[in-house]
Amino acid sequence: MKKYCIIFDTNVLFRNYDRYADFTCFSFSDTLNHVIEEIEKRDIYDLFTILIPTVVWREMRQNSIEKYNEKLAQLKDKHQKIRLPFHSFEGQDKNYEEFLDAQIKIYKKNLNSKLVKILDLPSPTNSCFYKLVNRAYEKRPPFEGRDKRSDKGFKDALLWEGILQYKRAHPESNMILYTNDNMFNDELKQEYRLLFDNEEILFVNDEKELELMNKLSEIALEKDATFPVPNTDEYITLKQYLYSDKFGEDIKNFSDKIVGKNEFLRIIDTEFINLTDPIEEVETDEVFTEYAAYAKCKFVIEANKEVFFETTKDLILFITTTDNTTFWLEDLELNSDDEQENNAILTEDY
Repeated sequence: MKKYCIIFDTNVLFRNYDRYADFTCFSFSDTLNHVIEEIEKRDIYDLFTILIPTVVWREMRQNSIEKYNEKLAQLKDKHQKIRLPFHSFEGQDKNYEEFLDAQIKIYKKNLNSKLVKILDLPSPTNSCFYKLVNRAYEKRPPFEGRDKRSDKGFKDALLWEGILQYKRAHPESNMILYTNDNMFNDELKQEYRLLFDNEEILFVNDEKELELMNKLSEIALEKDATFPVPNTDEYITLKQYLYSDKFGEDIKNFSDKIVGKNEFLRIIDTEFINLTDPIEEVETDEVFTEYAAYAKCKFVIEANKEVFFETTKDLILFITTTDNTTFWLEDLELNSDDEQENNAILTEDY
């Protein structure tokens, strides 16, 4: 089956703080959740990767900070002109940027618990700098045309070069760009076709969202398969377990299988990265259900109470549940490559 990537531009994920300003948390617009839900509802999440450019994260963070300061100044100004007998406005000396960074971290963790894989799209490498410069001088899209300023559109050009860079590294991926910017036009589609052997890139926007939904339905029909776990809600709950602190504690019980029987090595932290294959239902009876989850996990290892290092391993996790709300790790296995790596770790002198 073909694989697909959907890249979201800032103008799609942007939140309007003038209409409703909630600074107690961080989130993108409802469009992102809607697209994720439609992908998961059609059971095609294993065919999709959602890419959020790093420049989008930075723009959204900066916009939140600016709007927070703006709204705070407005409130202070109004408070100076109004006196109330039962209410007061007391400003607190708090660092909003630190608070915001913590909220962004929480939001990213929630995104990672979705069925569909969601990744950051890195900015172009330094090698793309001269391409950006030439594109600006030549006033080629997404920089604006001859009768306009050639430097306007830098962030769009940065996004476009990031897409091309990702496509070169992942030639099997079919790219879809969700943007409300009309600078992404037929000229860029032609450039894409010339670079990638007549392959098409799909541009969609809010007005053409139906086109994207039809594309998702078309892909679902082409797949013509159902997800191996009967109840999608069970899988969502199971994946939430994999991202939980409980999973991190459970996996420490299998330390010997991960770092070997070495008294000088100790797992101090675990991070579930992603699933490498769909979850399988291994065994079920009237009481228990067991799943096999093929996963990539990162571990922080302490060696001889002095040295700390990270290692990433591909695991088969055998997870058991009785009611599809409470999960625990029953057992795990490493692939053959990781077993060889463990043998190498055992020979090290810590």
